[in-house]
Amino acid sequence: MKSKAVLFSVLLIMSSLAGCLGGDDPVENPDRDGDGALNEVDAFPDNPNEYLDTDLDGIGDNLDQDDDGDGTPDSTDAFPLNADENIDSDSDGTGNNADTDDDGDGILDADDAFPLNPSENSDSDGDGIGNNADADDDGDGIDDTDDAFPLDDSESEDTDGDGIGNNADTDDDGDGTDDADDAFPLDGSEITDTDNDGIGNNADTDDDRDEVEDTLTNHKPKNELLTINFNPAFCKINQ
Repeated sequence: MKSKAVLFSVLLIMSSLAGCLGGDDPVENPDRDGDGALNEVDAFPDNPNEYLDTDLDGIGDNLDQDDDGDGTPDSTDAFPLNADENIDSDSDGTGNNADTDDDGDGILDADDAFPLNPSENSDSDGDGIGNNADADDDGDGIDDTDDAFPLDDSESEDTDGDGIGNNADTDDDGDGTDDADDAFPLDGSEITDTDNDGIGNNADTDDDRDEVEDTLTNHKPKNELLTINFNPAFCKINQ
């Protein structure tokens, strides 16, 4: 009887020890592949070479050539783990899709004719060449260096420098006489050409083209041809 009790006690102890050692329900290793990532956060708990799969394509990021699955290889993707971005033109840390000024030139993309070129933002004549590089910004055929209005294709000259282009100005030379009444609309020193010889009256020495210089005509005494010098000494009276 005593021997049966001892045997029962031994079996009980062994059973208890089996439970402590794990028995039929062993404790699971929290990092089965030993890669430092716990099983619960490891996309590949049994693969020590992988633990992330950003785009959930079944290929771990270490092996995947396009981690975010945006179609842009990681090698050329500024944001390889962000499927919404792949370019950062101005390297400001904000992808172009979210950035309101992609080239970082201070001009918002919505107002920038060249949103990816920091050296250009305007193209006045719409020729595809930015104003900074374009020699004729308004495309009027006059180089900017010779154009009084380089951004206005309807104007290129301002003869009198009044800020109004000749096409719109009614007195181009600013001499006070409208172009319509001015024989020399681009010469502020001339207005009239009486004899139509192409020389304005101010410069012409014979305004009426009568072959008598204006200086003689204008200073000739009125009664010069009628003047008679009378000397009584030459007259004799017969008695």
